[in-house]
Amino acid sequence: MFKSHKSKKISFYFKELIWPHMGWKRTLKYYSLRLLRLSAAAQGVARGLACGVTVSFFPVFGVHTLAAAGMALITRSNIFAATLGALMFPPVLLPFIFSLDFWVGNKLMQLFDMHIYLATQPDAPHSRALVHSLEGFFIPALVGCLVLMPLVWPLAYLAAKKALTLLHLKHRSKKAG
Repeated sequence: MFKSHKSKKISFYFKELIWPHMGWKRTLKYYSLRLLRLSAAAQGVARGLACGVTVSFFPVFGVHTLAAAGMALITRSNIFAATLGALMFPPVLLPFIFSLDFWVGNKLMQLFDMHIYLATQPDAPHSRALVHSLEGFFIPALVGCLVLMPLVWPLAYLAAKKALTLLHLKHRSKKAG
């Protein structure tokens, strides 16, 4: 009813992802207020945020929001909160998270003397480089994330539930007062 009559081009939406027309400060405030005003219970929103934060430990770029939404569907959490939780970590922090994944996975693989050898074709140098990078970084990071994710979820859930409960109480007291 109140929409613009002109349809927006897809380039507008890509531009909005990079730099919102309202600016980052107003956009973050808008989404935080939107998160506060969700009609869902604090438990569902906290579970969704925990799903998003937990999925951020997976060492593959670009799948975090989809995996968070999938995990939210499985755990019957709030999907919006899950995608917001996955986007909570700025790209600057992800290398540190992936380094922690790698460090934990590498230590565990050394502790249990685990070696993973992937087969390569002898005449394909590109495949050898890919397999070497998989053996050297990705497999230990994957092992590390599989250990860290079950530890992160309950911590993120408890922190999100406590913060949301406090924010809801503060929001209600402002409305009443």
